[in-house]
Amino acid sequence: MTLCEIATDERSRADLLRRARTALKDVRRFARVIPVGRPRALLWRGSVASLAGNSTEARHRWAHTIALAERMGMPYEAAMARFSIGRDLGAGDPEGRRMLEIAYEALSTLGAVFDATRVRDSLAAVSSQSAG
Repeated sequence: MTLCEIATDERSRADLLRRARTALKDVRRFARVIPVGRPRALLWRGSVASLAGNSTEARHRWAHTIALAERMGMPYEAAMARFSIGRDLGAGDPEGRRMLEIAYEALSTLGAVFDATRVRDSLAAVSSQSAG
């Protein structure tokens, strides 16, 4: 899905989105059998919706991910859903910034250095835009 986000031409983006949808089908099948996969499947459903241009559906899926992940004791998935919401809203939006800050704190606590760095970079990008 990251490749789809950074694709520069429409043809590549469409192909990558198709592949993401195919992968999502597999993840959803897995989640139907193995409950621990449900938050990840919801997270991916939100990401695919976002890549397809449907932010409203994406945020709905990510909010559902947070609720389910918290009920299941899965803080990483909840943090990644908050990161997704924060990126979608943008760190310039107060709610987007709050989501990014919560995600950063959770990921740092979990020791998820790579993902915490991605969140920190999203927050820093807006701070540098505000200063400049």
